[in-house]
Amino acid sequence: MTALLLAAAVIAGIPLPVSRAITAFNHGDLYIRTIGMEPEEDFRRHYPTGIPDYAEGCESSARLDRELELWNTTMLKLWSKVNTSETNFTVRAGDEYLIYDNFILFYTSPGERVSIAVHPEEIWTILSHCNRTPLPSTSQTSLEAWYPGMEEPVTSFITHTDPAMEVITELLSRGREAVSME
Repeated sequence: MTALLLAAAVIAGIPLPVSRAITAFNHGDLYIRTIGMEPEEDFRRHYPTGIPDYAEGCESSARLDRELELWNTTMLKLWSKVNTSETNFTVRAGDEYLIYDNFILFYTSPGERVSIAVHPEEIWTILSHCNRTPLPSTSQTSLEAWYPGMEEPVTSFITHTDPAMEVITELLSRGREAVSME
């Protein structure tokens, strides 16, 4: 399916780096590509947005520079459509909640509520779940989410095999830790 979408994009005149960036974004990937830094070096983030920098670890060339510019511009444009004050989601995992609203993520459990740190790629991994075809299942973890461009909020269950579950587990752990430190 992905190969078919890429072929359609090329036929439509969309540059390949742009169509690859769109495909990656739609699958929940959010990162900026850079060069000149070895991939094993320190983890960095794009300063204005906090989006992770992924190091290509190779020398610059006019072709690669153009490809990176197209990729990064596309990623930032797609992210800007999601990164608005209207974007929100609520994850319910048993009696714990993650509530993202107006750029703030709250962890809530009975009698406790704290704000916790969240990174752009974590937000997008959870929100990108809304773009997946829902599987007929139930679990202890549910998601209700909306961001600009969606017709209506989506409510679905998140299974243990969904890519968003790893992020949700990490955020719940971060919230529990924040509560224990208060």
